[in-house]
Amino acid sequence: MRALILGLSLWAASPLAAAEALPAPAFAVMDLSGTAWTQQGPARGVLLVDFWASWCPPCLKAIPALNALQAKYGPTGRLSVLGLCMDKGGQAAAAMTAKKRGIAYAVAAADPALATAYKVQGFPSVFVLKGGQVVARLGDPGSLAAFERALEPWLK
Repeated sequence: MRALILGLSLWAASPLAAAEALPAPAFAVMDLSGTAWTQQGPARGVLLVDFWASWCPPCLKAIPALNALQAKYGPTGRLSVLGLCMDKGGQAAAAMTAKKRGIAYAVAAADPALATAYKVQGFPSVFVLKGGQVVARLGDPGSLAAFERALEPWLK
């Protein structure tokens, strides 16, 4: 129930106007395949950062949509998805859930201090980063269509 309440509390998308974009809190993580990631994201396109946990039903429900986003937009360079696992078990817990749930996008364990820096109040919390700036906080759009509608300004 706790996870459901936390996930639902962040449903509303809140895109920021270009003038309202804020510098993204810095991070450097290594995903499960050994690729390094920072808040700068890809050279072009946007970085979708998903703070999630394996015990959070809305987080797990979003995995197919995030997989589909990565499959559809990742090869074009317009979007990269990075799941930051907040489980206490670190990379091992992230790897176990990624394998069990068939996660096809980049996944890394994150320190709780990073969630604090991003002002994460519940899971999932999804942020759109472009050029090291937070341009939107999506909360939990859930479906692929809802994600695409929320991301439309940056996927043109």
